Amino acid sequence: MRERLAAGAAITLTIILMIISMGSSPVAAQTEAEMRDRLCATYEREVRTPAGTYVDCVGLGRAIEIDWTEKWAEAIGQALHYAAETGLHPGIILICRQSQGACLAHALRLESTLAHWGIAITVWYCGIEAKTLAVCDARKLAAHQLKTQ
Repeated sequence: MRERLAAGAAITLTIILMIISMGSSPVAAQTEAEMRDRLCATYEREVRTPAGTYVDCVGLGRAIEIDWTEKWAEAIGQALHYAAETGLHPGIILICRQSQGACLAHALRLESTLAHWGIAITVWYCGIEAKTLAVCDARKLAAHQLKTQ
């Protein structure tokens, strides 16, 4: 139990430091499409799947959904759908455009949901001022076995 609490505290501290470092200073309003074009400039964008849906970015062996942190739950579903349709690994790029506290809460919800269900995925946390994906904080979340009760 202590090990789980220590691991949770370490993850929380990491996320807090990451969000503080990326900042969320007010910037001219950006659209999701503008952010996609900036952050995924070197990848394929708007790739049509067999189901007729469009993957925001395809690169690094991943089908990547890009969205605002407050849409974290929607991002999980879309990333998993895109991965299933393309046969690639899922990825999510979350962009913080709200307060640091709000973005932290969204990141914690996303990571705890993925951990609960044992979903392996790469998540990039980006500030709205990010010009490339390279400046974002990338986290590879590993799958695990769910414990039965």
